[in-house]
Amino acid sequence: MFIFIFLQEFRINPRESFVVETTDRTVLDFDKFEKVQDGSTLYLLQHEHQALPVAAEEHITFTPHYDTLIRGGMYEYYASQGQAPLAYTLAELIDNALSATAKNKGQRTIEIRVLNDRTVGKPAIVVLDNGCGMTSKQLNNWAVYRLSKFTKESSTFARLARVGQAALSNMQSKTFVDQLLVSSEIFKKRLHTMFKVTLREKPPKYPRAIHLREVEHDMQTLYINAAADTFEFRASTAADNGTVEGVIRYHPFLYDKETYPKRPEAPDNDDDDNESGFIDQARKKMPIFECFWNGRLIPYTTVSEFDWCSPNKGAKVPAECYSRLSGVLFTDDRFQVTTNKLTFTDLELKLKNKDTIYTTVVNGQKSSKRANIQNEFSLWLQNCHEKFDKQVKFLGYKETITRTDVPTKRMQHPWGTFSSIEWDGKTYTIGQRVKSLRTIPVFYGTIVRFLLYGIYDGDVFATGGQVEVIREPRALYDTVRIIPISKIDKTATDEAIKKNIDNDLVWPKGNEWPQNAVCPAGTPLGPINVEILNKKGESMSSMPSAGQGKGPALSMHLKIVLHGSKGDQVISDLLAQHSAKWGFEFKKNENLTQLGKYTLSLNTVMKDNDAPVVGGIQLPNFTLKFTIKGEEKQSSDPSVRVGVPFNIPLQFKDLYGHLTAPPPKLLYDLKVFMSGLRTHTQAVKIILHPGKTAFMSEIKTVGIENGNPVAFSVEILDEAGNITAHPRQIVHFNFSLKELPLVTVDCSNTGAGQLMTKPINLKIIDGQPQVRKAHFEMPSQRHVASVIRELKVIPSTRVALMQVYSADDDNLVLRNNDKIDWVVGGVLENLFYRLYDEAGSEVTVSAEIASMIKVSLTYTTKGFCVCAVFSVTVVSEEGSPITTFNPAAVSMFLWNGVSSGETPPPTVGDWPTVREIVIYVYFFYQTIDTLINKKSADVDKILKMPRRSCSIRENFMLQPDVLGTVGHLAFVEDDTAARVISWHISGDMDCIITKTKEAAERIYRETQGRQQVMALDSVFVSPGNRPLPHIRNGHTLFDPPGNPVYARELLICPNEQESCGIVFKNILGDTILIDDLQSANSYRRAVVQNKSPCPTILTRQGDRVSAKGKFGGAQNKAPATQMFPMFGAPLPQTYHTLRNDIELLQQYQIAVRKREEAEKERNDHLKNLYSPEMKMKKQELEEKKKLLEDIDRQLGGFVDHGVSFLLFFLFLEYS
Repeated sequence: MFIFIFLQEFRINPRESFVVETTDRTVLDFDKFEKVQDGSTLYLLQHEHQALPVAAEEHITFTPHYDTLIRGGMYEYYASQGQAPLAYTLAELIDNALSATAKNKGQRTIEIRVLNDRTVGKPAIVVLDNGCGMTSKQLNNWAVYRLSKFTKESSTFARLARVGQAALSNMQSKTFVDQLLVSSEIFKKRLHTMFKVTLREKPPKYPRAIHLREVEHDMQTLYINAAADTFEFRASTAADNGTVEGVIRYHPFLYDKETYPKRPEAPDNDDDDNESGFIDQARKKMPIFECFWNGRLIPYTTVSEFDWCSPNKGAKVPAECYSRLSGVLFTDDRFQVTTNKLTFTDLELKLKNKDTIYTTVVNGQKSSKRANIQNEFSLWLQNCHEKFDKQVKFLGYKETITRTDVPTKRMQHPWGTFSSIEWDGKTYTIGQRVKSLRTIPVFYGTIVRFLLYGIYDGDVFATGGQVEVIREPRALYDTVRIIPISKIDKTATDEAIKKNIDNDLVWPKGNEWPQNAVCPAGTPLGPINVEILNKKGESMSSMPSAGQGKGPALSMHLKIVLHGSKGDQVISDLLAQHSAKWGFEFKKNENLTQLGKYTLSLNTVMKDNDAPVVGGIQLPNFTLKFTIKGEEKQSSDPSVRVGVPFNIPLQFKDLYGHLTAPPPKLLYDLKVFMSGLRTHTQAVKIILHPGKTAFMSEIKTVGIENGNPVAFSVEILDEAGNITAHPRQIVHFNFSLKELPLVTVDCSNTGAGQLMTKPINLKIIDGQPQVRKAHFEMPSQRHVASVIRELKVIPSTRVALMQVYSADDDNLVLRNNDKIDWVVGGVLENLFYRLYDEAGSEVTVSAEIASMIKVSLTYTTKGFCVCAVFSVTVVSEEGSPITTFNPAAVSMFLWNGVSSGETPPPTVGDWPTVREIVIYVYFFYQTIDTLINKKSADVDKILKMPRRSCSIRENFMLQPDVLGTVGHLAFVEDDTAARVISWHISGDMDCIITKTKEAAERIYRETQGRQQVMALDSVFVSPGNRPLPHIRNGHTLFDPPGNPVYARELLICPNEQESCGIVFKNILGDTILIDDLQSANSYRRAVVQNKSPCPTILTRQGDRVSAKGKFGGAQNKAPATQMFPMFGAPLPQTYHTLRNDIELLQQYQIAVRKREEAEKERNDHLKNLYSPEMKMKKQELEEKKKLLEDIDRQLGGFVDHGVSFLLFFLFLEYS
């Protein structure tokens, strides 16, 4: 009737297709039409997805919410005046855009477009999205006051985003786009939306855009990144059962500043200019908690603190630790907000109600411990302070003073003075030298005292402070600096500081003598140019001035002192004034002729009084120690060589040991005998080295047994016969055999070597030794004569010949490849053999030789050779083997004719007329089927035996893309290993492993989230298998106790080995299994001592040593009774052996049957080939060939061969 009415009313052809839809594009059928209310607007379209040509109008009727009357004029619409609420109005639009794009199948795109081009209109902000519009029902609901606030589901934006309140609060800001911060870290990680902000200005300026994921400086991101640790809690209100989840963050103090993030509107302070060292508190008076409603920031409601997280008298941490806290509160719909969503109406009252219960949250779960939240928070805060804060401890309190150098009057008093501090593991005390950091200029100095603002009476911790330092060298600077402690350079070492203070002058590199130099007599010293440089590298000639003009002038004093046996003697004493061109210059000194030790001193002195000390401080100075030795003697090498002339140095000295000229008219002979001297002979020690290469040593003629290698020892000698070593001493060995390659040996390093050839195999004639020439030469040493020696190769004693004899016929001697002519039917017996070596001597047959001899007999008859080895089994008529009979009573017969497959005849035919001999040997074997059945029965018996199995049910195994439950994916053979590994991963044993994410999500939905799942396409494990921790670069670092092995290597995966390997590598990781707890602890200690991390260790006794080193307690000990599912045990190896045997027997059975079928087919073919019919056809073919030849001869040369063949086939056709 419904369709008929439409056809009648709109005069629609019954054959024309059409649809009727509501304004929200729902296609109406009979059932849906019944639910359509009167007055509804309907569309009559040709098809379901037809676009509307014009905008449609619909009359909406709704019942107003009662709050329209009683709350419509509340102050909340006006409470935001003066608060710049634009950002939160924009947040509502973004919320709507996110809701509209939530169900997009493709990409979600949201753009906040800021239009600032007045040529096209007034400035505006536009939120664009590619989501769906509102249906009529949604439009109706929108018209109901406050409906969207309390009845709709939590929006995507509420869970994922926040618009920073400082971002849009100032429309006139030039950095407006940069301040638009949708800042939640969760938003950036989870919101897969193209979310960007665009600023369009008047041309020619190009539009500027920024993607939300690129924003890194919004407050929430800064809070998260700057937090060192978090404290999570949950509050439950008793009245309406509301829930508030909270997070407190700790921002530590690091060395010289707080890390609490500064808000954009806060003024910047330069810490480097803060000479007072006084650091303001981090949070100051700002509240701790920002508040979110359904994840959305409610900007005008903050919570300063709770009683349990505020400072108290019994606190164990400084009060400033409480100022380093930031936090957020997340509420649900049970807490009301104002219509403009800027303020909570009752949040703080409910949270501070005495009936509100606070509990700690650990890893997203409510803590199971019944502990007071104040105690838990205090312990957490104390741990954060001790672990993360890097503060200064002031020690050795001395007195409280007033400082007049501080410009601010209220900061001049009180200041405590201290003698030392402990800072970041280092101790600084009075009198210690330090280097400044980030000061202009950087300077060195000595600590006078430490200063801390406040009243103290003992040791105290503080986050800042100051140090008073005297600049060094004091004689040059004489100033005191007070700097913050944070500007002490902690990286400067004592040696580096001392070097920079003491050596405040720089020497030019030219003409510089090294310290403790040893120089020949008469060596000139200098010239010397000395400069005194300040820290800026500028030359100094006077002391720094305290006021205007130059300070007192400086001079340079040089003194050279000889330390002799009679005391110190001043050799040179000079004073140099400063020159603008050369600095302090000293001319060359060539008077250093006396032998002995010297000291050169350079001292800066005051020009007026030559004083090297000013105010008790030594001025810059330098000291050089050196030694003057005698005249440089002619160098000589005491090493001499045989056959090479050499010089003996001759020196004459006076009574004092100085070199002198020889006396006149001195005669001496080759014995170096000096007449006229007190000691007229001199013994000279020399080192004798071998001479040059002269020849090769005598190489003896050697004898070698044929078939063996030969070795020659070669030595390279000098002319005196000593072994000598020189470069390129390579000896070549040539043998008069083409089969042997060239052999070389390098004697360059040792002068000797050994030549080893390959085995020599010569043909021995008449058992006589063979002699060959061996040539030894050195191609690189042409002057060394080659050596030729004879090599005698004697016959080998190994077996070289076998001869076979007959005891009945002395003339019968068989050699290799000989043939025996024997009478058919005769008996060839009593054969024996002898073995001979290459010399023709008989070799005694030993057990070893006999084991290598094999004998086979080949019969040849009419050119047909049969070589057979028989294994015969005698069976009864029933088919069973007969074992109780005399083997001598059994005979094997040969018969002629074609095999028929039946029992052979009892007699043998005439041997001379045999055309083909077929030997049938019956192999009677045990029935294969019987053996297969027996082994199959053993397999069934093994399967029925009780063994360990996993108790977890497999409910999803047959579903697509499901690998199975973890407990069923592998077996563990060893019971102790299976127990401890199963207990260790007991929480993962029932996890379902799927191959795809879609399959995992399907199981998750089917079980309503109760079943844990893991998708392999979402799991990554590093490829390859790393060695155990005690193995590094293929080498064992130590002897491991307890037989360590990776636990995952004990798992036997029967199916999908590669996928299962990924599963257990992901679950077990590098967990190790060791025999006992003592071995586990010893192994861990050895690994850690080798600077390597140690993974979790399990023991076969059921203990666990965690990767952190913890062991002991109930949580680290597997229960004695089986209270958890375990991996099953694999089938024993016997089972797999039986299955393999059965498979081989079945293959053998098939092969035997195929062989029998092939043999039968062959016999049938042979039988058919020699049948009378085939013989008759062959005879007919021969006759037709002869007839064709006669025809060809009659035709003569008129017909070619092709025609002849054609006639032949035609002839065959008609015949």
